[in-house]
Parts: sequence; C-alpha cells; structure tokens
Amino acid sequence: MRIRNNLASLNTLRHTARSHQGVQDSIERLSSGRVLNRGSDAPSVLVGAEALKNRKLGLAQAAKNIEIQVNLVQSAESGLGEVAKLLNKMKQLAVHASNEAVNDDLMRKADQMEVEYLLGSLDQIAKTTTYDSINDRLLDGSRGHRGVVIGEGLRFVEAQPNTPASPPEGFEVDIQALAEPAKMFGSTPITMDLLRDPITLLLTDDNRNVSFDTGEGYLGESIREITKHHEEDPELYTAETANRDLQEVLVTYLNKAFQDNRLELEAEILGDGRLLVQHQEYGDHVSFYVNASAPGLLADEAGTPTMANPGKDIKGTIGGGSANGKGKVLTARPGTPAQGVAVAFDLVPGTVEVPVLDENGNQVGVEKFRQHPDELIGSADNPKIEGYLHLSQQSVYFQLGDRRDGHEKFSFADVRATSLGKGVENVSRFESLADIDLTDVTGAQDAAELIDTAIDEIANLRADLGAFQKHTLERTKTGTQISSDHNLAAEAILRDTDMAAEMAEMTKHQILLQSGQSMLSQANQKPRNVLHLLQAG
Repeated sequence: MRIRNNLASLNTLRHTARSHQGVQDSIERLSSGRVLNRGSDAPSVLVGAEALKNRKLGLAQAAKNIEIQVNLVQSAESGLGEVAKLLNKMKQLAVHASNEAVNDDLMRKADQMEVEYLLGSLDQIAKTTTYDSINDRLLDGSRGHRGVVIGEGLRFVEAQPNTPASPPEGFEVDIQALAEPAKMFGSTPITMDLLRDPITLLLTDDNRNVSFDTGEGYLGESIREITKHHEEDPELYTAETANRDLQEVLVTYLNKAFQDNRLELEAEILGDGRLLVQHQEYGDHVSFYVNASAPGLLADEAGTPTMANPGKDIKGTIGGGSANGKGKVLTARPGTPAQGVAVAFDLVPGTVEVPVLDENGNQVGVEKFRQHPDELIGSADNPKIEGYLHLSQQSVYFQLGDRRDGHEKFSFADVRATSLGKGVENVSRFESLADIDLTDVTGAQDAAELIDTAIDEIANLRADLGAFQKHTLERTKTGTQISSDHNLAAEAILRDTDMAAEMAEMTKHQILLQSGQSMLSQANQKPRNVLHLLQAG
C-alpha cells in the first residue's frame, strides 16, 4: 500500500478533467450556435466553410448590384419612351405637311418650326438621361459604340458589345462584289409590234401578286392611242418616238400597279429598250415569279411560271478579316479583327444618260448606258479600297456574379437626331432625322419615311433594353439568390451547431464529470486507510 503516488486518483483526475473540458466545449457550441469557433476545432472543415461563406457574401453583393443595374436600365428605357412620344408627334406634323390640298407655305413653315423644337427636345433628352450620381449620359452614345465611315457609299450600321475599337487608321473596308436584287429582263425591246396583240402578265412576290392585260384599261388605251398616232402621221410621230413613249407609259403603269398592290418590285427601261423588273430588296433571300401569255415582254416561255434571276449578297472584308454579306450589309465574322461590326455599301450601278448629237452638234436624243460594277468597286487588275471605319467602343460592363468572368457588356444607343433615320433612300437626300424639312410636299413625304424608320429604331432599342433587363439581369438575379441560399445552407451544415446532438453530448459529459468526481473521492480513500494504520500503530 503506497501513498506517495496515488495512481488511481491521478487516472480518475485525468478523466474528470476531460469530461469537464467536454462540458465547456458543449456550452461554447450551444451558446455560439457554431461548431467551428476557432481553427483548431476542425481545420479541414474550416477551409470549406470559409470558402462557402466568401461565395455567399459575393453572391449577395452581386444580387444587390443587379437591383441597382435594373434601375439604371429603367432610367434609359424611360428616356426612350419620351423619345418615342416626340417621334409620334413629328409623324403627325409630317403627315399634316404632306396634305398639299389644304396647306400653304405658311402652314408648312409652322409645322417645320414645331419639328425643330421637337428635335431640340429629342437631343436634350439624349443629353440629360443619366442615373443617380453617374455623370455619363445614357442615350448620347457615350456608353456604347460610335462608328464613322470614310468613303463614298459606305454607311455604319451597328457593332456588338464585344467588337473591339478600331486602330488609329480605322478598319479597312474592301467591297469585292456588289449586292444585286432578284431581276428579270425582257428578251426583246418594247415596241408597238411587241404589244400589238394583248399580253397578260402575272407577277408574284411574297404571296402578293398583280396581274394586268396590255390590251385593257388605261394601259390598253394608251397603247392603242400611241399606235394610232404613229400610223396616222409616221413622219411627224416616228416609230422611235412612239416606242419611247410606249415604254414610258408601260413603266409608269407597272410601277403604279406594284405600289397599289404593295409588291416590292420596280420597273425600268434599259438602254436597248428592254423591260427590267427587279426586287427592291437586295440579296439572295428574296425573289419573285412571272407568268406571261406570250414570250418577249419579260418571261421567255409563255404560260409557265418563271423565277426571276436570283439576287446576290454583298461580298468583302472588314479590317482584313472575312465578313458575311446579307443584301447590302457586310458583317465581320466572329474571331476577326472587327468581329460583329456591320457596314452597308449603298452604291449600285445606275443608268448613265449620254446625249446624242448630230453632225452639227445639236442634241437629237439620249443614249442610256448601264454602269459596270468595276467603276464602283474596282477589279482584280485595278483593286480599290472603298473606305475606312473608325469605331470607338465604350460599352459598359454589368457585373452579374462574384467571379471575374461573371459580367455582360451592353451598349446604350445614341438617340440624337443625327443618329436616327439613317440609310433611308429619299428624293430630298435627308441623311438623318436632323435634316428633315417639311416646307415642301416632297420633303414632308420623305420626312415621314425617315420618322417611321426612327420610330422602328426606338422600338427595337426599347425591346433590346427590356430583353436585357428581363432575361439577363432579372433572371440572373433570381439564379444568384438561389445560389446564395444554397451556399448558406451548405455553410450551415459545416459550421452551425446541431443543438439536439450537442445537448446530448453535454449531458454525457456532465454525467461523466459527476461520476469522475465521485470516483475521485473513492480513489483518495485508499491513502486515508494507510494513514489510519499508521496512526493505530
């Protein structure tokens, strides 16, 4: 019996201390609600929990970012809504000024004055549409892309948010093949002999059609009158003059019929007197059919539907890279130096009139020649660069996630008057909405076309903004919030205390602590017995 080292007491004390520490740890976990209060609790688990916490905080901030971004987009959309109202008012004024029957010059000048005030208001909206403390304007092109082309016939169409800015010298634009419309030529010149017997024609374009008989109505009467006039006095009213008048009547009638029946076709007479009918839209994606009762006027075969010669899309390069052509528009392919940028080349071969002189130098007629495409775009032997595109890219980043690549670029449009209604062919040669003039009837009619184009542009811009808000911002926000919730749930599994399990654990340690304390008393009883023996001796 030994008293110097009470091994039973020391062993019991060690177990009691461990139970006491277990009770303390349980109290800490229960009071804090976390099983991870320091790195030593579970080092490997702490790494995963911290990563989830970081992700959760980043996603929560991304969701707040998107809420702010939605407000910014709505500010821009409200500005576009006001622009749409101004354009609708301009359209009313243009239509009013086109009413030549009741308007005089003074009334048209009043309409023009009001349009100029509206254009000023439009530019003011472009300058003042901002968001909160951000000084950058949203609708003047300073937060998007701006393109300027140098070269006759070239026109900047659009660029994408991922289109890079051009180098200082600009993107080189090389047109290698012109766009062409679907067309059909007559096989013989238009003459009195060709139209002596009536010919029935049916032209079909995009489910619309027009039919006419050269022997009926205004056209038939005109043909018979011209023929009769020539037969009565062939020396005064020569066959050449009669045929030319006949050609003019036919073309006028055809173009009116196309317009009345809303066919996108137009007719003209070539230099050799043949009839040409072509589609107004360029490219190989549109065509039309002709069915004639007799050959010569247009179709070569009688009674058989004949498809027009297909159109062609423009071909060329932008910035030295390949490009896709559709109609007159050339778009740089993805991966090229100017990817996503689009330009149009509006020049097409026209008819050149050359006066015909007699031996005395007097003009006796006019000879028409068709321009060759090489005169506009050069040839393999004589290459030509049509122009250069200078593009500044200022599209803005919308941060949608918590990672570096979690963003989208978006270009806010330029809605100033000089940037709307461009690329519309018109007699008045208005290049944009800023040029419209209602002081004459033709100008008012052309202005109405430009305003219609501008209204469509604003509608498309509003649709783009709405789609970006709904499908990019708001849907991303929903996904971000769901991801944040899932990260929070995963972190809670790793970090939060299971209260029921921890209560059971603490109860276990409390029981062991009490048992240990009792056994410690028993272990200390053995040295006391030895002491009693010593005292008894």
